[in-house]
This record gives sequence, structure tokens and C-alpha cells, in this order.
Amino acid sequence: MTLSDWIIIGVAAVCGPLLGAVASSMVRRLLEKTGRPEALQKAANPISSLVFWLFVVVSLIVILGVFRPAVVDKLADDFVDFIPKGLVAAIILIGANVLSTFAATAMAPALARMPLDIAQKVTLIVRVVIITFAALLAVSQIGIDTEVVNMAVGAVLFALAASFALLIGFGGRPVAQQVASARSLRRMIEPGDELTTKGFSGSVIQVGPTHVTLSTAEGDKAVPAKSVLQGSYSLTKSEPSS
Repeated sequence: MTLSDWIIIGVAAVCGPLLGAVASSMVRRLLEKTGRPEALQKAANPISSLVFWLFVVVSLIVILGVFRPAVVDKLADDFVDFIPKGLVAAIILIGANVLSTFAATAMAPALARMPLDIAQKVTLIVRVVIITFAALLAVSQIGIDTEVVNMAVGAVLFALAASFALLIGFGGRPVAQQVASARSLRRMIEPGDELTTKGFSGSVIQVGPTHVTLSTAEGDKAVPAKSVLQGSYSLTKSEPSS
């Protein structure tokens, strides 16, 4: 190897990651710019990370070309065949990340009245399932042995079933406590009553299955029924309409 070869290797080793970091930062700032859709902003990290690693891969190929030119020539032919599969796999993964974000956002209203820790676990499971199945689909597009993919799918399904079983087992008790507390509060509290408890003060809109909804100066607030029942609170009954 000549001195010029070593210079090329050094430049590629330094400039590849450096240019990747700059390009990645530019892409992230562009996607996280104010006014962009929320899903696009949350996808900024995986997309910018993909840009960085593309630059690193290019620099490694340049270094490999200096050491083994014949290998790079063959690699170029294989890469041309791989490009469509790789692009499809990348699109699947990026799309899955965006889809999981949309799913979590869409589920938020339905999970709002659940205990916070349970709602977070449900959201996490949904996102993991979407991204995992997308990853398996992307792997199959690249050309990994189908038998391996099938085994991975089975493992994911087993993990999902176990996660939901644990969620129901460990999470059902807090939900049951909230439901029982709300049932007790319905005997004492009616819509229109003035309730003050743990930093919240306002007019009772309703006593739901697990929460008491108050109309406060800051807007409607959902207070867990258990925290109301077990904490200190003051209640002013509404005057019956004549």
C-alpha cells in the first residue's frame, strides 16, 4: 500500500462519521422544526440516525475498496440487487414508527381514565408490537430465512400474551380499587356539588367508573376516585332546584 492509500483511509475514517453527524443534525432540525406534524417530529430521531449510519457505511466501503478492490466490485453488484429490498425494509420501519405514534395518540382519550401506570404500559405494548412486527416484515424483505422469521414471530406472540397476562394480573387490582372507590363516592357526591381535594377545587361534572371529573378554573380535571376517598376533602352540596 502506498502513502496515498493510507491518506484515503484516514480521510474516509474521519470524514465519514463527521459528515454523518452534520447531516444527521441537519435532518433532525429540519424534521423537528416548529409546525411539523407531531408524528414527523417523533420520527426525526430514527430518520436522522439512519442518515448518520449511511455515511458511516459509505466510509467503510471506501476503506474496504483500498484494501480489497475486487471485493468492492462484487459488493457493488450485490448492492444494486439489494437496494430495492433495503429501501422497502427502511420504509417499513419508518412507517411503523410513525404508525405506532399515531396509534398511541389515538388511544390517549380512551386511556385517559385509566391509572397512569397502566395506560403507559398499554401504550408501550401497542408500540412495541407494531414496531416488532414491522421489523420482522422488514427482515423477511431483506431475505432472512423464513424459518427464522417464523420463530421470531412465535416468540413475539408469546411475549405479547405474557405481557398482557402480567398486565391484567398486576394492573387489575389498582383498577378494581378505583372502581370500588368511585362506587362509594357516588353515594355521597352528585353532579353540581363543590369538591376540594388535593390541590383541585371545582364543581363536580360526574363521578365516572374510576375518576371524579371536576370543572375548575384551569379546565376539566379527572381526579382518581381512590385519592379522593382516602385523602382529605371538603364537599359542599348543591342546592336542589325548586
